[in-house]
Amino acid sequence: MQPREKVLAILLAVVVAGVVLVPAFERTFLDPLTELNGELKTVQMAVSARELDELKLMRATANLKDWRERSLPPDPLNAQRVYQEWLTDLALVANWNNVEVKLGRRSTRGATYAAVPVTIEARATLENVATFLRLFEATNLLHRISRLDLDRSVDPAGIQLAVTLTAEGLSLPDATQRTRLLPATYTAKLVDPEADSVTVVSGAGFPEEAPFRARIGSEIVDVTAVDGNSWKIQRGIAGTATGTHTENAEIELLPLVEEHKARASVAERLAASSSPFVKPRPPIEYKPHFASTTPPAAVRGEDYTFELKVEDWDPTFGNPELELGPDTPEGMRFDEETGTIRWSPSEELEPGPYPVSVIARSGVNNAPVIEATLDLTLRLPNNSPQLPEIGTIVAYTGRDLVVPIEASDPDLPNDKLQYALTGEVPDGVSIDSSSGELRWSIPLEAEPGERQVTVKVTDSGMPPAEDSQAVTLDVRDDAALYTYLVGCLVQEQTAQALLYDRSSNSNLLLTDGDFFEAADLQLFVLSIAVDHVTVSDGAEVYRLNIGRNFREMQLLPPEKPAGETATSEVSVSDPPESAADAQESAASEAEPAPDASGDSDANN
Repeated sequence: MQPREKVLAILLAVVVAGVVLVPAFERTFLDPLTELNGELKTVQMAVSARELDELKLMRATANLKDWRERSLPPDPLNAQRVYQEWLTDLALVANWNNVEVKLGRRSTRGATYAAVPVTIEARATLENVATFLRLFEATNLLHRISRLDLDRSVDPAGIQLAVTLTAEGLSLPDATQRTRLLPATYTAKLVDPEADSVTVVSGAGFPEEAPFRARIGSEIVDVTAVDGNSWKIQRGIAGTATGTHTENAEIELLPLVEEHKARASVAERLAASSSPFVKPRPPIEYKPHFASTTPPAAVRGEDYTFELKVEDWDPTFGNPELELGPDTPEGMRFDEETGTIRWSPSEELEPGPYPVSVIARSGVNNAPVIEATLDLTLRLPNNSPQLPEIGTIVAYTGRDLVVPIEASDPDLPNDKLQYALTGEVPDGVSIDSSSGELRWSIPLEAEPGERQVTVKVTDSGMPPAEDSQAVTLDVRDDAALYTYLVGCLVQEQTAQALLYDRSSNSNLLLTDGDFFEAADLQLFVLSIAVDHVTVSDGAEVYRLNIGRNFREMQLLPPEKPAGETATSEVSVSDPPESAADAQESAASEAEPAPDASGDSDANN
């Protein structure tokens, strides 16, 4: 046999032996080992399952114990009663207003638990809702919020929200029997707003060690240290207002979740969120007050109304509730819905001050209470002033117009009168506000014609009464300025004077005793001399020289008593020479007249 054949034979023998012997080896040795290993794994899995079940049981036992401690009272009816009381108090602490509570239908899950739903409808701001949710979730009770609806459309300003919230609490049948939802005690003495500690009647039911949280009235506090019945506290937690708490004020435990803080919740996201569509409202410091405490005076015998308004009121407290104090006068009524005071003072009431106290408050806890006194005055009816019939006032160019206007008023001298001009007042026209004297310095170049002006008089009564009247100012050329004495003719029996009116280009011939008018002058002739005329307006005597106009007349001194000098009146029957002597004597004593014009005409 060749070596090659030997090698192939050996290889063939090895292969045949492997095929025959390996399965026999596995059946004999390996299969029992594999079976035993499988049984070991089965036992190990069973042990692990038993350990997991035991762990679940331990966890369930711990959870059940925790749930019993957090559960509402075991009686579902009692549980719903105390739960709705606690939710109402929490809503008031969060400054919700117009709170209405509705009890839902209780549901049971066999003998395991009973769910007690409570629905709250109220008005609140977004911040108030977030405060409620933070306090709700921070309280270690077996409850949840199943529904929360916020409606912004109820307030045009978008500040107040209509809130509808449904909370469900669980009542376990083996929970601790109690008449209150949470432990409570009372203050042993007064707690000032600045106090940092509180003394309680008893600490039973409260943790023996700090920290823990509690509610005193509408204020949330954190207890930081416990020394018997004396607790060290941190005031005004969760945005609540620090206030005064009387002796025997209720203190209720607010058990917190683990680590004394609420888990991340919708409340935190709601408070901290920055919506891209809503700009957060900046913090505002409100200083509420009544808009006015000095209302208009009431008039005896007339119906009176006045609307009370509060300004700078925090809208989170809802609308203020207004009311009047007990000192309202007879016949006064108040509409609390509109804030309107209505009064019909009788004729028997004496005029004078009638102070009325007013109060504004809110049903929300921690809301301010505003008190003020209205300085209301009752007076007699105010009679209107009356202007006299003025009609048309004639004025002359180049002259000062002075017209006294005096109104009448039955309430004088108690009332004061004020005069004024209204409408389109011509330039230069004025009226004295106190005396009513109408004045106008009319330019010489003013255009003749009529101007309209309205004179108004107002009294100082409450409310002020007034009267007005349209007045026509008729501006004319000053004929006295343009009328000159141009000549005198004196004969034995007669004397004549010739006047010339430049404005109308007309002549007028006068004799002794004639009456004539020139603008605002009304004169009659006393005597006529060769170079002048003596005239009188009934009060004074004037001399007009030839070449002068009537605005340049000279005022003559009063006549001396009879026997001392001759009279100024000259009869046409007197000798001419004696009349001339009398006029020359008067002229020598006359006051000089200003030279208004250098242009004069002289006729002899």
